[in-house]
Formats: sequence, structure tokens, C-alpha cells
Amino acid sequence: MNLLKIILNNEYFYLRQRVPIFIYIIYIHFKNRSNQGIEKIMNWSLKFIGALTLYAFIGLIMDIPFKKFIPLNWRYSGLITWGIFFLGYYYLSLKKVNNKLQSFTLASLATIGGGWLYEIPFFNPLNMFIHHFAIFYLDTQFICLLLLGYEFKKLNFKPNRNFYGALALYMAFSIILYWDPLFFIEYLWVYRIPTCIFLLSLIGGIEK
Repeated sequence: MNLLKIILNNEYFYLRQRVPIFIYIIYIHFKNRSNQGIEKIMNWSLKFIGALTLYAFIGLIMDIPFKKFIPLNWRYSGLITWGIFFLGYYYLSLKKVNNKLQSFTLASLATIGGGWLYEIPFFNPLNMFIHHFAIFYLDTQFICLLLLGYEFKKLNFKPNRNFYGALALYMAFSIILYWDPLFFIEYLWVYRIPTCIFLLSLIGGIEK
């Protein structure tokens, strides 16, 4: 079991550093074309993420230790939050861009990039920019945020009141955690919420 955990955790970090880049390359290549194979993969991916999120929620309700239920070095709070976030981001952005592959790409970039953004209060220059699992050792999570910003710029993103309010919430929350990293230690579910709200606010700034 320990060997299985090591393999799965290594594979998780390895894939997290590569899959978003592959998705973005596929998006660039097929964004203006219809491809049934890619649509099937996206549909199955959405079903898998939904099923995994539900599976984790069941484990949480049954009070089963995460690592016994899912052999990964993670927590229920992270998996469930990002699972719901990904699905929400996909369907909300789909209403604005009306392109499944584009929405799937935006959701992927926002989810992986969000995992980097919410950790800024615990800033570690080496770990946050250099990663031995990453392509060319530059952390892909950070690259995802740059690509996400680029894509929203192409969508003529315009900041609105919701964006500024979400940004203020994220910054205030980050400052509190920077000065006192243990401030919300009993509320692990709260840690990622301001980041999720901020990233979701970007969708509202897309001009149709």
C-alpha cells in the first residue's frame, strides 16, 4: 500500500505539471474545428471529475480517513473544492463563450492555476516557481495563470465591481494568512474559497 501511495502521488504531480499544457496545445490546434474524439474525452473527463468529487464527498460523510479512501497525499477539502470549482467554471464559462473545448481549457487552467494562487500567503520562491516534475523545471501551475490571463485578454475581459470585490476579498484573506498562517487552521475548507471566488469573477468580465 505504501508503494502504491508513492506511485500514485508521483503520477499525480507528474500529470498535474503536464496535462494542462497538453490540453492547451489541443485547444490551440482544434479551437475552430469540431472533433468528436475530443468531445468524447471531455465528456468522460467531466463525468469522471463529477464521480470522483461525489465519491470523495461520500467518504467525508462516512468519516473515512482520506488516505484510506483515496491513496493520495491530499485532503477531502482540496479534492471536493477543486472538483466542484472545475465543474462550475466549465458550465459558467460555457454560457459566455459557447465553445466546449474553450470552456474546458479555461476550467483546466483556472483549477490548476488556482492551486498555485491560493498558496501565495505561504510563499516559497523555490517551490512555487521551480518544480522537478515540471517541463523545463518551471512550475506549470504558474504558467497556467499566465495562459488564463492571456485567454481572458483575447475574450476582451473588462473588470467590473464583482471582480474588484473578489480581488479585495482574496487580498484581505491572503494578508491575514501571511501574517498568521494558522489563523484558519480549524477551517481548512475556507482556505481556497477566496481564490475560487476571484477566479470565477473573471468569467463575469467576458464581453459576449
